[in-house]
Amino acid sequence: MKTNRRGFLKGALLTLASIPVIESLLGNKAEAAEVDKTKGMAKTLGYVSNGATECAGGKCGPKYKAEAQCCSCSFYTKVDGTWGNCSLVKPGNVAATGWCKNYAKKASVTKCS
Repeated sequence: MKTNRRGFLKGALLTLASIPVIESLLGNKAEAAEVDKTKGMAKTLGYVSNGATECAGGKCGPKYKAEAQCCSCSFYTKVDGTWGNCSLVKPGNVAATGWCKNYAKKASVTKCS
């Protein structure tokens, strides 16, 4: 079967256009890395991955409370049991056990699961 340049270009464009559709059907397996704590809003807000250990002894200041974790914050959206997205700290994921200075308890959450 002989393919001309026009046929080849149509096939190539169709293939490229279908990639996003195929990815959405299969689900994107690649997960974002944890936010960089040394840059941007993560640094400004004092984000830590594990409040219980990194804020022990008052290291995070008087705002930190032991029950305050990202997973119970109103800015947090769960991705899985360990990670989630924060509408304030981007790009990347924050740890469910994390904490930052802008923690605001979600009204509907009593305990992280």
